[in-house]
Amino acid sequence: TRKTGEPTNYFIEEGNMKADGSTTFSGEEGVYRIRVDFNDGTANVVEIVKAEMWFAPNGEFQFELPYNGNGTWKASNEPIEFKEERWRRDVRYKLKFTINDNGETLEEWYGSTNRDNQRPNSNTAESYWHMVPVSDHHWDNSFKFAAEVDMSTVDMEIIFNTTVPAYTHTVTIVE
Repeated sequence: TRKTGEPTNYFIEEGNMKADGSTTFSGEEGVYRIRVDFNDGTANVVEIVKAEMWFAPNGEFQFELPYNGNGTWKASNEPIEFKEERWRRDVRYKLKFTINDNGETLEEWYGSTNRDNQRPNSNTAESYWHMVPVSDHHWDNSFKFAAEVDMSTVDMEIIFNTTVPAYTHTVTIVE
């Protein structure tokens, strides 16, 4: 309720936020996302089962990004090879989270704010890597790997915490 003085503390009870108390969690250990809505006083808690990198040219999930703590998921030393098409080597990818919402398995896709993108380079703005909820369309809102990623090994990290201004991700060549 405020940045200084005595803020109001909230807790979650049966999907609702209530003031001045505490929440005791009794579920299984896992990775959970908590969304609160101060407009209607509700809270939603879902388990994040896994995060995966969808490589559109092959039509498959290339690897999983294990939870790394503090709202981050990271895959290390993953080989990347672009797919040769008749027009050039295809480089499009996006990310999918599988969640468990009270026993119901759901997918949440994250990709680019742009329906189509150019390949990033050293002059590409940091905002290129920002992730937003997108549809599961095979190609739309995909990111593109930089040219130098082809035939290399990378670390990929998803960052969904307050250390960055927006949900984002990184791709770092390790060899």
